[in-house]
Amino acid sequence: MSWRYSALCAQVDVGDLFFPEKGGTTRPAKAVCAKCSVREACLAEAMANPNLSGIWGGLSDVERKALRRPRSRTLECTVDGCGMPHMARGYCQTHYNRYARGRAAS
Repeated sequence: MSWRYSALCAQVDVGDLFFPEKGGTTRPAKAVCAKCSVREACLAEAMANPNLSGIWGGLSDVERKALRRPRSRTLECTVDGCGMPHMARGYCQTHYNRYARGRAAS
């Protein structure tokens, strides 16, 4: 935790800047984080401790929660029965090429 001594937020009087009211702006705190040399260590600490609230490592607790959430499934091609992973516009490589050729012909 020695990184905390080097944190920019620890060197200035920021008050409640890193703990905005619900619906309040997070921009000023994130601007401080963007200039901080230990931002990555701060974010790693916050990601490892889900009970921390406020802005840590440039992300709000809501943003960190979203990063922790596992992806529920791999996105698949939208063509019925294909099942291949999608790459663009919801199509796999094969179906996207067909889509692109059809658009180019029109």
